[in-house]
Amino acid sequence: MTEQAIGLLLSKIHKMFRLINLRNQRGFTLVELIIVLTIIAILSSIGIASFVESSRNASLQTAQDKLVSMINVAKSRALSQTTPPDSSKCIGTLRGYEIFFPTSSMVCLTAICSISPTRATVDCDMGIDSFTFSDDELSFSNPLPDPFYFPILSDTIEGLNSPVQIDITGYGKQKSIIVNPSGVVSTATPTPN
Repeated sequence: MTEQAIGLLLSKIHKMFRLINLRNQRGFTLVELIIVLTIIAILSSIGIASFVESSRNASLQTAQDKLVSMINVAKSRALSQTTPPDSSKCIGTLRGYEIFFPTSSMVCLTAICSISPTRATVDCDMGIDSFTFSDDELSFSNPLPDPFYFPILSDTIEGLNSPVQIDITGYGKQKSIIVNPSGVVSTATPTPN
C-alpha cells in the first residue's frame, strides 16, 4: 500500500466517524437546563448564607478575643511594672493600668501615672491601646462596665469585689466574658436575663 492509499483510507475512516458522531449527538433540553440552573441557584444561596453567618460569628469572636487580650495585657503590664513605650503616655511614676469603656463600641487601655490624667479622653488619644468595633452591629451591653484598674505589682483589680460579666452583642447573638477580682478572665455562656 502506498502512502497515498493510506491517506485516503484514513480520510474515509475519519469522515465515517464524524458522520456517526453527528447523528448520535444531541443537546440539552430546556427543562434540563432550567433544572441545572435552579440547583446551582439553590446551592449558591445556601453557600452565601453560610458565609455571611460564619463571618458574623467571626466578628463576634474577634471582639471577645480582643477584649480578653487587652485585659490580660493590662494585668501583665501592671505586674511587671512595664511603662508604656511612648513616654508621653505616662508622665511621672507609673501607678497601674486601666481598662475602660468610653462608648458601647469602644474599649481603651491606658496607663495611670502620678502626673498624667487619670483617664484618656473619649477617643482614647492618651491610651496605650484601644479598639472600636469595626462592625456597627456589635456593642457592649448596657450598662457599660465600670473601669478595671490594675495597680502595679498587683494581679487583682482594685475596687472589684465580685466577678463582672461583660456581654458583647450583635446579630442576635451574645458572647460573654467574666472578669474576676483576681484579674482572671474567662469566656462563658451568657446568663439569661
